[in-house]
Amino acid sequence: MVILVFRFKIKPVFLSSTMGKKGGNRNKPKDGYDRPNKPRGEAGRVTNADDSDAFSEAGSEVTHLTLDDDMTSVIGEEENLEEDDAFGDSPRDRLEEFLDNASHKNPAIRTAAVKNIQLLLSKYYMYETLDKWKTSVVELIEKNMKKSEAEAVLMSTLAALLSIQMGMDIGTSLDQVLTMMRQMCADPSQPEIVRANCASALGICVYLSSEQQPQIEDTIQMLKTVWSSIKANTSSSTLFNVAMSSWSLLAERSSNVRSAVNEHTKIVSYLDSPSLDVRVSAGESLGCIYEIAVNNIDSDYTFPSHDHIVEKLGELATDSVKYRAKRDRRIQRFTFRQIRDFLRGGEAPTVTIKFGNEVLEIVALQEKLIYDMCCKFLHGGMNSHLKSNELIRDVFDLGPVCEVAESGSKLTKHERLIQQRDIDRTRNMHRAKQRDKRSANFD
Repeated sequence: MVILVFRFKIKPVFLSSTMGKKGGNRNKPKDGYDRPNKPRGEAGRVTNADDSDAFSEAGSEVTHLTLDDDMTSVIGEEENLEEDDAFGDSPRDRLEEFLDNASHKNPAIRTAAVKNIQLLLSKYYMYETLDKWKTSVVELIEKNMKKSEAEAVLMSTLAALLSIQMGMDIGTSLDQVLTMMRQMCADPSQPEIVRANCASALGICVYLSSEQQPQIEDTIQMLKTVWSSIKANTSSSTLFNVAMSSWSLLAERSSNVRSAVNEHTKIVSYLDSPSLDVRVSAGESLGCIYEIAVNNIDSDYTFPSHDHIVEKLGELATDSVKYRAKRDRRIQRFTFRQIRDFLRGGEAPTVTIKFGNEVLEIVALQEKLIYDMCCKFLHGGMNSHLKSNELIRDVFDLGPVCEVAESGSKLTKHERLIQQRDIDRTRNMHRAKQRDKRSANFD
């Protein structure tokens, strides 16, 4: 008899501690990257300065896209602000806390606090609260304007928001701030983003908050020097766009309107720029200058080379050069068609904007320009300011603020929570009464 012997080598198997458990270790990142913990304490209550922020001015400028694109961005951001009620029951009570943190020695805390102040001012109309703290806000801007590139952008934006909130009531207090922004905007050694944001903020601040003619003239001259020193074939159009827009906005406030109108020859030369943004900015400025001339010099005013300019605008309105992107051609044709028609027939394009139960109808190029520049700083809060900001309503001739609450208006997150809590309480009380009355029936 033959006996067969089989030997088996058993290999030990080590079971993972997560086997059989759904999801495994939820605290371990899937990509193997050990994410840093969130900061604690005071620094943990504010946003890190390095994080991307919706209200950072790093890449923003007055847009020249179609009206549909503009309105989509404005309305969309407003909805997000209402969904994310970051300031609790009374956002106005948070301003003092943010102002305290804005003077902190830690740059991250200081920067985050300023961003929170900007968010408050862009979302809410806070005239009465700001009137109490306006000196502190102005001192904050003066103190931090020249600390760093990032803070220069933040402070110039804060100055613009302050003007949108308070108008002429903050005018004399901003004199030093306006001087600092003019110096930084005119300084070629400053980063382009700083110069551009200062140029844009100067347009809003001087337009809404300054009645001093020397201040206005100095700003107009500085802005003209900035945009006229930029070549038509520039590789970066941001500074040119905002300087041109702010200059066009303030040109009507000049003591010598005819001198500003005579700059049309220089503006026309930028229509041949290879940059779409430069061409569109020049075209819009040309339309604004013509509107200023008609309103202040002669109702039948025409440029010395009016026919040539109209012909040039017509060429741009029908441009079909293939090497330009299809979207760029569409924007260019839409913009220059309106400007050409305005110079040829005097009919300015009309824009209708609905907010709540009200309607804003913009019938002038200057009005559209100030609207675009306000949108740059208010973002999704523009509609909120159109409803409640007395200064903005006065600029657009909307009349006094409507005191009656609008029926069907969208509630904030906090208001919805209170409403739902009341509904739940009523339902629970009703169910409790029904349970008390309940009795067994064996029939």
